[in-house]
Amino acid sequence: MENHDFMVELQNPHASAPLQVAVTSNVTLEGINRNVAVNSTRGFKWFACRDAFEERALIVGGGPSLADNTAMIRKMAEDYVVIAVNGASKFLSERGIEVDFQFIIDARPENASLIDPDAHNYMLASQCHPALFNLVPEARTEMVHLNSPDIEDNFSTVQRNAGGYTLIGGGGSVGNSALCLAHAMGHRDLHVFGFDSSVKGEERHAYSQPMNDDEPLMYQRFGDRAYCMSFTMAVQYQYFFVIEDALKRMGTKVTVYGDGILPERWRMKQKAAAMTEAEKYAIVWESPDYGRMSPAEQIVHVIDGWLPPGADVLDLGCGAGRAAVKLTEKGHNVHLIDFVENSRDEAAMGLPFTKADLSKPLPISAEYGYCCDVMEHIPPGEVSSVLENISSAVSRGCLFRIEFEPDGFGPVLLGTPLHLSVHDNVWWSEELARHWPIVHYKGDGIFTVEND
Repeated sequence: MENHDFMVELQNPHASAPLQVAVTSNVTLEGINRNVAVNSTRGFKWFACRDAFEERALIVGGGPSLADNTAMIRKMAEDYVVIAVNGASKFLSERGIEVDFQFIIDARPENASLIDPDAHNYMLASQCHPALFNLVPEARTEMVHLNSPDIEDNFSTVQRNAGGYTLIGGGGSVGNSALCLAHAMGHRDLHVFGFDSSVKGEERHAYSQPMNDDEPLMYQRFGDRAYCMSFTMAVQYQYFFVIEDALKRMGTKVTVYGDGILPERWRMKQKAAAMTEAEKYAIVWESPDYGRMSPAEQIVHVIDGWLPPGADVLDLGCGAGRAAVKLTEKGHNVHLIDFVENSRDEAAMGLPFTKADLSKPLPISAEYGYCCDVMEHIPPGEVSSVLENISSAVSRGCLFRIEFEPDGFGPVLLGTPLHLSVHDNVWWSEELARHWPIVHYKGDGIFTVEND
């Protein structure tokens, strides 16, 4: 059963780690396998990947904002292939919008009520209940096999050996699977509607769908707002951006319309992509949650123990500056450097400060430096130049504290990660060794580098 569970991470800005919630399939693994085995013996054509072509596609989900975008969809449908999931197909057909493909993956027999008799063609997952296949014409239907664990064990040996089919991913969400399917169909320009991933008042869909009304709801924050979503919506929300990035790497563009937490995060992600790194952090530091924890402050005793008494030291990427305040109290001469001015706490405002970008040669130098919770934020193409600039600015050595894991704040606050260079201690040790002759890894992400 655990093969059909999904771990959803809910990250609120004030939390130090995401809450992990297990979401279980609404049909037992035995039931899913039975559906696949039965359906696979029928005469329906199995879906196989097509060559890429220029025809654009609309992917239409059933989120509440679908009702607000009907006019736009009607106009775009004249020039786009329309792929509608679940009940969104009937919703469009009832409003005179032609649906080229209806796509369903849910394994429950109740989904037979969602079959749209006016859809031109059908894409039904092999895990769907056989009752759905009884309602659609074989000539206009393709069976889609999802990339779920051990699905091919349900095929006959002849079918497995014959091949000629494609397994479609999507992380358990029909909407995300529709994106993968559209790419496999050859579409490289996808326009998405109704992927809200959150409720609107009491509305979970743009239409009535009682079979989902009993799903429990929870809250997820994005920016300064908390959105209400079901666990099914949370699965879609968590994996959508992973799938979007993967499709982008393969040459497929995804554009999102509508309202809700997913479209809002997508739009913020587009804005963030056009920002400089300094502009991003000027926004991030406006959030009181972002500066709640200071990694450098947590290891002040380590930094102080490494420095000689009364050292001249640069705080490279000072952030709130709390470590600098404490090190100053211990007798060190600390000069703060950051490329934004709104990060520092009031207590750090009286310390020497230079606004500077670490990716460019620094206008100030000292014998020592420390750089905490910075390097993982550096874009991959700038890591080497940042380390070179630091090595030029500190004559004796530098202490680094580097995080090895992805961050949760960026997706919540900006719709995109802030940790851009995520590597382990071996990778960082090798990279640091390109700029300093002596490198020591102390554990817990702490490195010291020295020139002699």
